[in-house]
Amino acid sequence: MPPAHITNLPGTIRVELLAPGLTREDFFLCCRPDELTIYIMQRRGNGKRPELNYQVRIPLPCQADVEFVSAEYREETLRVHLPKAKRVDVQLPAENHQITIY
Repeated sequence: MPPAHITNLPGTIRVELLAPGLTREDFFLCCRPDELTIYIMQRRGNGKRPELNYQVRIPLPCQADVEFVSAEYREETLRVHLPKAKRVDVQLPAENHQITIY
């Protein structure tokens, strides 16, 4: 799996990961204000539990507002848009936020 490409734009952080041959259901994303974690889990055979094939933790260049993160998988590329937090003195949550992929 190639490394994720991170772009630090005004107001948002964009993360892109080229992942051919997958579906959006193969991804599981979690986010904290300072880190994005991407899991790729695929089913092997009929009715089997998904197996973890790949995991990457991406430290973010600045804090993100985890309540408004969006993600999509199109044209074999996972794109995650993380709006930058307006305030950086916010307490980091103990738990990750799960992100829905469209």
